[in-house]
Amino acid sequence: MYRICVICVYMGKFPIYSNLWLDSCQRNYTIDFLLITDQTIQNCPPNVILKNMTLQELRERIQIGMKEKIVLDKPYKSCDFRPMFGYIFQKELIGYDFWGHCDMDVIFGNIRKFVTDELLDKYDKIYPLGHFSLYRNSDKCNLYFKLEGSLVGNYKYVI
Repeated sequence: MYRICVICVYMGKFPIYSNLWLDSCQRNYTIDFLLITDQTIQNCPPNVILKNMTLQELRERIQIGMKEKIVLDKPYKSCDFRPMFGYIFQKELIGYDFWGHCDMDVIFGNIRKFVTDELLDKYDKIYPLGHFSLYRNSDKCNLYFKLEGSLVGNYKYVI
């Protein structure tokens, strides 16, 4: 079975449905979720890895990863960096075969029912839109954001 880690960045007060999101993560116990936030969580599910940082610390981390100065003055802007997470958070993703990103307003069903090993064998990227996407954790795929014509567009403009 492929090891998967899904990254969710959420800054500020959690929405009222955040417990539903956490419960849906917990029910997908064969997948890890890396939650990067400035909030604390009581009784965090065992497969949700909590990484506390402020927006400024996140900006610094992205700048270190990208080796360039970036603009990240509002939490929502962090969504623009999602396709770069495999590159930026490569240390956290060691040992994972796939990594992904998601929104906290996505309540997951049984992910493994749809994202099977057979599907993961065939594709480097699953689901093209930002609400939930998966990428093969490889140097090639973690640099997709640099490809001309990618959905990100010109990544230098994004940063």
